Amino acid sequence: MIDSQRPRSRRGLSRVALAAVISLLVVLSVGAALLESVSSSSTSHSRTTSNSSIATTSTSSTGSSSTGPAMWASLRGVNYFWTTVVDPSRPLVVSPPPSVSFPQIRKNGWNLIRVQMHWNEYEVDPSQYVENMQTIALYAEQNGLQIIWDLIHQVGTSSQYTVGGKLGVGIPTFLTEPYQTPSAFWYAWWANQTSYDGVGGWKLALQYDVQMVKAVNNYTSTLGYEIMNEPPLFSSNTTTGALQFDFSGMQRFNSYIATHLRHITSDTIVYDRPYVHPDVFPSCVSEVPSCLFEVMPTGVSNIALDYHQYDTLNSTLLSEIQTFSKEYSVPVFLGEFAPCSRLDTACPTSQSAVDQYIYAIVSEAHSYGWAWTYWAWRIGSPGPPWQDLLNSTGGQWRLDSELVSVETEVYGS
Repeated sequence: MIDSQRPRSRRGLSRVALAAVISLLVVLSVGAALLESVSSSSTSHSRTTSNSSIATTSTSSTGSSSTGPAMWASLRGVNYFWTTVVDPSRPLVVSPPPSVSFPQIRKNGWNLIRVQMHWNEYEVDPSQYVENMQTIALYAEQNGLQIIWDLIHQVGTSSQYTVGGKLGVGIPTFLTEPYQTPSAFWYAWWANQTSYDGVGGWKLALQYDVQMVKAVNNYTSTLGYEIMNEPPLFSSNTTTGALQFDFSGMQRFNSYIATHLRHITSDTIVYDRPYVHPDVFPSCVSEVPSCLFEVMPTGVSNIALDYHQYDTLNSTLLSEIQTFSKEYSVPVFLGEFAPCSRLDTACPTSQSAVDQYIYAIVSEAHSYGWAWTYWAWRIGSPGPPWQDLLNSTGGQWRLDSELVSVETEVYGS
């Protein structure tokens, strides 16, 4: 990108000198216009914020951010979800509004939020949903926060299905209705065989993504975009006991979305690791680099990996992910972590156990230079009380203060 500075005015020039200056300026402006036309095909840009001194730029083909690992190592915060749009088929518990939340989040010393966005809610009222996201972007900008926009935050696929006793969310039901089970839908999805009203599912997802990216891309708070939360992958063979997972469809989808988004933004594009069913991902520990590589978007620079870690700390697995990060120059973003997930049956039973978990995982993330966002900044969610910051249930779990305390101890500030 060519940076141009407006010439400073000068006084006291003679008419001859003034004419010479004007002639020179004309020549310079023509030259600048020619240079600008040559560089107009590039979509790269640089943006900084006065509050966080974080710059986001396009990068080399390795996928490594040009601001380097130090930028990611300095980012930490929380997951955040807020909108005034409600999908009546799947109402959600939201975080307090940005005007209330963001000053508190910044006061805690955090500079990053991961914002959950639900495609199904967008379809209820697109204009209001876009306005809500822009409100988040603006308040984040004013409070020195960076945002990873989780474009399709799906959990349990859609409200058509029940997973773990709760309705799913994320994918519009007009896409899932033809399929009796989540696995049937995802088989068709990764094969790019879903559609609605004659338009393919991938194309519909891209159209939604493009609308959201265009809505928030010019805010300095925007750091990047996550393609899909916890993308499910079901074995193509479960009856014989020989589990088979085809990662190629997920990689094609990730590449399809990332390639098209790169035409309209140079910000970081984040992809999530595959969530396989049955859940045998730990068996890939020794092959984590290849597992994560097989779904990584191709042909696109400035990408990062999102990984989630609930329950007990798996240091071996995190070490393998760090090996992948170094081998392929892909920064790691610990997008979700908490002492307990909503499907767990063996959760911590004391504050001290929660404290130990938080200390262990924050220390590990710091040692690897990973960015992180805790799950989640909200009150009164239907999940375990030890997931939620700002929890007001009995005062047993003081997660927000504990997280700040651990962060200060681990990071030294």
